[in-house]
Amino acid sequence: MRVILHIGPHKTGTTAIQSFMHLNAPQLARMGVAYPEWAPGERNHHGFVHGLRTAGMFDATVSRIREMLEAAASSGCGRFVLSSEMFVEHEVPIWALDEVFAGHEVSVLAYIRRPDDLLASAYAQLVSDGASRRSAPVDADPPPYDASYSTVFPKWMQHFPPGRMAIAPFDPGQWAGGSLFLDFAGMIGVAATAGLVLEDPRMDWNRRLPAVLVEVVRQSNAVLSLAPDAHDRWVHRLKAMAGGWPGIFPGGSGSLPPPLARRCFESLGEHLDSYRPHFRAGLDESFLRCAPTG
Repeated sequence: MRVILHIGPHKTGTTAIQSFMHLNAPQLARMGVAYPEWAPGERNHHGFVHGLRTAGMFDATVSRIREMLEAAASSGCGRFVLSSEMFVEHEVPIWALDEVFAGHEVSVLAYIRRPDDLLASAYAQLVSDGASRRSAPVDADPPPYDASYSTVFPKWMQHFPPGRMAIAPFDPGQWAGGSLFLDFAGMIGVAATAGLVLEDPRMDWNRRLPAVLVEVVRQSNAVLSLAPDAHDRWVHRLKAMAGGWPGIFPGGSGSLPPPLARRCFESLGEHLDSYRPHFRAGLDESFLRCAPTG
């Protein structure tokens, strides 16, 4: 059995990919690809990762995943896909994965995003999320996210060399058919995509606010003491407003301040040489190398 671990990381379309895989799980199974549910209705495998990194849950988690592998094999599947952004968090025992999946071929798949856009997206989420409610500006310390991936990729590359770990571009111009879903399908070995649903209203796109409304939420976080549900309703109303007036509120998070964007690219550039052996064949890294000008 070929086991494919999709580790994200955060802000690289992982939620959308998980929705796509979950929605198409029955059709994928007929194509020989198992995308199991860890819990009924769950689209991701956070529960599996949580079990691996939690004292007292490891053995039961390993037993359950092995049962799932046996069930997938008995149904004729040759590939077994797990997806969770939690794989990139510090407590995950990467060293134990070969033991967990003993007897199977394990490979890792990750996407890499332009660093300034990654930071802007992470910042927008932290501002809008009712639990974090960031009120500091985007260029304040600590930064919203490590746009160099230096806390993510090296520890995985240590255990999964080129050939067992592939880094794909989160860059629409390099996706098969211009679709992240078709690109991911190709990465997991699905050649014929006929019958797969690529868009559906049930998919959670994790849509973020445009930059001007992120700033509105940030300012409200600083001055208002909204209860969590009230905060979430406020953000939801702003998203609905942005969706209803696309000409006034264009999509995207907007550009970072030029000095911050430049630092993002410089920080990533310090690590590209080590990441490059893991880049999938033909990856054009130009989108990672220079900040936009204008």
